[in-house]
Amino acid sequence: IPKTITPAMMRSIHGDGGVYGHVFTAFRFFPLVGEDYKPLPLFREFWDAWETKEWPPLMDKTLRLLYKNVFTSDLATCHGQIFHDRMREVYTGNDSDYPKVFSFFKEACNDAGILLGPKILAARPRNPHVSKKDREIKAAQKAQKAAEAQDKSEPPSPQQETPTAIN
Repeated sequence: IPKTITPAMMRSIHGDGGVYGHVFTAFRFFPLVGEDYKPLPLFREFWDAWETKEWPPLMDKTLRLLYKNVFTSDLATCHGQIFHDRMREVYTGNDSDYPKVFSFFKEACNDAGILLGPKILAARPRNPHVSKKDREIKAAQKAQKAAEAQDKSEPPSPQQETPTAIN
């Protein structure tokens, strides 16, 4: 393990793409690396446990510590939107990065042997910046467009001819 782990070191390993930034952010969140870029004791624990039978329990313990709010419910039966709302309490970063955070969490739970139920895996996270009223308006607009598309695709109904009087 190096004495310091800096963003420059991560760039040299992962290239100039954005991957190193995500890895380094995870190192800080977990906390594996301190503000002084020196590995913290948990880094050594993770290093030693990697690919051993000690990995799943260490990952389980760490996830439950860092994501306390998320684990207040049984993740095997929890409603998906409740789960995502609690995840957003933990992750306060950029909304566009949330799918990556959720993907990481799913994989970490898999490593730890933590079961995520189908309601969590199927739920799409709600954008916290969109109000319930905005969602209802959007749903109504979508329904209206679908009805209009249905009307356009139906063949015109034959008009009944009205009999005319013959004089």
